Amino acid sequence: MTHFMNVDDYELTLAIVLTQDALESNNNVLTADQARRYLRHGGTNQQMQRLETLLKLQPEISSSSFQKLVNAAQEALSCAANNQKLSEAGKFGLEALVRLNGRPAVATKNGNVDLEDPLLASWKERLTPFALDGTLAKRIRSVGRIDRAGKHAGTGFVVGSDLILTNRHVLQAVASPMSSNGPPDRFELDDLDISIDFSDCPDDSNGSDRFRVVEVVGTGSDPIPVVANHRLLDAALLRVEPHLSSQSLPAPIGLLKAPSESAKNRSIALVGYPGRPKQPMLGGKPDLEMIEILSKLYPQYGRRYFSPGTVMSAASGIPGTENFWTFNHDATSLPGNSGSSVIALSGDARAIGLHYAGTARHANYAHATAQLANSVDFLKTGGVVWA
Repeated sequence: MTHFMNVDDYELTLAIVLTQDALESNNNVLTADQARRYLRHGGTNQQMQRLETLLKLQPEISSSSFQKLVNAAQEALSCAANNQKLSEAGKFGLEALVRLNGRPAVATKNGNVDLEDPLLASWKERLTPFALDGTLAKRIRSVGRIDRAGKHAGTGFVVGSDLILTNRHVLQAVASPMSSNGPPDRFELDDLDISIDFSDCPDDSNGSDRFRVVEVVGTGSDPIPVVANHRLLDAALLRVEPHLSSQSLPAPIGLLKAPSESAKNRSIALVGYPGRPKQPMLGGKPDLEMIEILSKLYPQYGRRYFSPGTVMSAASGIPGTENFWTFNHDATSLPGNSGSSVIALSGDARAIGLHYAGTARHANYAHATAQLANSVDFLKTGGVVWA
């Protein structure tokens, strides 16, 4: 049985990249109605040409996979233009358009991103000031991959001279409570080979950017279940030991206390290490060919990616989070991004959030640092850098 779905207005605005002359007003605001009119009057061909150009830059995509993805994207744009229902198969075309256009994920190289990368075309203007003064590279290099015996467990980022912020559920993958009768926020590491690596691709690293995790400084008091519970604090603070060589830990990003920086519609970027995604389903069964196609859009899992996006709902606007410490964002993420830094694309590009969960084709979730500042005791410890 084939399932059908609508292309909602928000996804449509993320799936296409418009030139300025495609807009019908001078306020730079793109509405879904404008996008549909644009697609009906030549825009679909323009978007398909762009998609094919970008896909040809992905050397891992075979000719058959290329054609299947192009056909799926063509269906998605056609249905969107005419406000028609989209088949479940076509949603993969929509997903590819979103990832390649409005919400790309770009692999970092030498601790930075190339603003000439075609995937960043719609973001280049916003990113350029941070690239020119070196801020972007500093923030990217302060995000590392947390490993257990060399295996990817999650992401973390530097918030002090020897301190790493990550998720409690990442901690649960590498450490255990000290005792069944002890405090729920007291952990001991499961073995001596827990580390964080700040290289672009830790699997190919020589270890010069790797630091051993030696202590759990503090964590949220409640165990984190497999299904995210937004009422719980999914955060943990770790300490690393000095590097055996003269290599020092990257500079702390600095946690922002200003709630205005995580307000709705603010531009942000997610920096972290995505892992292999869950299997997409087609008619109740895994679509193995589409899994292969979409995996090529992330040429290598477990390496560092930079994903720009937008705050969708501020920390005070999400029902069911009585502590008001969670906000939504739409930057592209996958499992493994847990513990990623959400940085503001404004001011000094400091951290406004700690990414901890996502729901496919709906939203991603992060703890707002401004709301954690006065409510989380272990983040008040000496050494955590606030901005």
